[in-house]
Amino acid sequence: MMRGDWDWTGAQREFDRAITLDPNLGYGRWAKATLLMAFGEKEIAVAEMETARRLDPGSQNTMDDLGWAYDCARNFPESR
Repeated sequence: MMRGDWDWTGAQREFDRAITLDPNLGYGRWAKATLLMAFGEKEIAVAEMETARRLDPGSQNTMDDLGWAYDCARNFPESR
């Protein structure tokens, strides 16, 4: 929905619903964080990405995008 239809508001509703159904869904947290970055909500995105990392520490996507989120939030020491 987010990338295929470009319905970002609908995608946010779907991500929120998925997280409501399973708060421990690391992929859902990661996906929501990438959307939040597109909305410019950098600090909230970093918090979601940190939660995703804690829930799924083996996810390379999460680790890569966590660095990107920190970089966009201008928290350069944490972005490494």
